[in-house]
Amino acid sequence: MSALGSKVYFAPPDTTLWGLEKNEMSETGKYIVEFVHVPVQDSIGREIQPVVAFIIESVEDSCDVIVYSIRKRSQTPFKVEKVLSYEDGHFSYPNAIGYEGSYTKGEITHRVIIAHMRQGSIGLQVICDSTEGIYHQVESDMRTFIYSIGIDQ
Repeated sequence: MSALGSKVYFAPPDTTLWGLEKNEMSETGKYIVEFVHVPVQDSIGREIQPVVAFIIESVEDSCDVIVYSIRKRSQTPFKVEKVLSYEDGHFSYPNAIGYEGSYTKGEITHRVIIAHMRQGSIGLQVICDSTEGIYHQVESDMRTFIYSIGIDQ
């Protein structure tokens, strides 16, 4: 797909389980792609729909991936439990950094994988979110999705 003058490529998650919910330019000029999982029942009977998504936006060329990541993390509060890097094999795209973490919404703990990637004048933020109770069922899909993402300019 082309967005904001760059080509972003990725392998969508299993389309029998994940449906494309958004593929659009927002009013703020950000390009959003979002896949939502079919409902998964957790141990107490709630229907949970995990999400994998990315947001592409223009950024100044002087902003490296670390500065971009710091800016994005300050807007998306969560407890960082592990830092992910290209060198550790978590990404196929080298100009990336990510985090495994969690946050609580109401009484429910969520597990997240958040990644930030930079190429030229674009920044890409990846958000993978699931409740803790079913995270083990979707974690592999989330990691595979993140690993598949690349950017050409």
